[in-house]
Formats: sequence, C-alpha cells, structure tokens
Amino acid sequence: MTAEALSALIHGAKDTITYVGFMGGDGDPAAVDLLAKYVQERHNGLKVGWYTGRTAISPLINQQHFDYIKVGAYLRHLGGLDFPRTNQRMYRRCTDGSFEDITSRFWTHQIGNNL
Repeated sequence: MTAEALSALIHGAKDTITYVGFMGGDGDPAAVDLLAKYVQERHNGLKVGWYTGRTAISPLINQQHFDYIKVGAYLRHLGGLDFPRTNQRMYRRCTDGSFEDITSRFWTHQIGNNL
C-alpha cells in the first residue's frame, strides 16, 4: 500500500467513511506508522486504527498517529473482543494522548458461555 493508493481509496469513498483501519503490517510497523501519519495529516477528520496480531504495540510506531490500536492474535478458544477471556485488547487514544484499554466495552458474552 502506498500513500497515493490509500489517498485514491479515501477520495473514492469521500463523505461515506469516517475511519481508516490497517490490518497486519507486523513485518514493517514503521510503514504502517507512515501511512497512519499520512492519513492524519492529509485527511483531516478521519479516525485511524491498526489491528496487529502481535501481543504488544510496536515501539517502532508513534502511537499518536492512531486513534485506536487493537493487539493480539485471534485465538478461537479465548474468543474475540466480545468475550471477557479474550487475549485481544483494544486501546483508544484519549484527548491527553494517553491510551485507554476499552476492551470490556465489547464484552457481550458471559464468562460461562462456550464458543
């Protein structure tokens, strides 16, 4: 993905999108960071998020380029974000620049339920 290709996608969907989400990119988090920065600087008003299958946020990115970051590979026996026992975490950037874990907002299942 290049900045030009991403911009073309955004312009093609203008007025219908509010969020750009990146999936993967774990092999080159710095490239994901550059694209996130590009969206933030050139497409004012769009939220930017990243889903990484890693267990932690890469130190190679500037977290301030993202509004949301989801970490953790999907493990069927633990469930997705909607299960309290999930290994995945969803973080939201707060107005002060810190990140808040908002994972529990997605929990729709009770701990005793099977997948």
